[in-house]
Amino acid sequence: METPELRQEQPAADVAEATRLTELAQLLATTAPLPDLRDLAPAVRQLFPEPAY
Repeated sequence: METPELRQEQPAADVAEATRLTELAQLLATTAPLPDLRDLAPAVRQLFPEPAY
């Protein structure tokens, strides 16, 4: 059975964002399937911290 794939193609705004997006892709590729995708949220939040306004 093939796993569905969701893709949103958008260029990175800068080198730092490109690095974080690469790290996110690696995280998703190396994480075993989770019963609830929300379990991945803490790791994603570490890659993309809240902006300081």
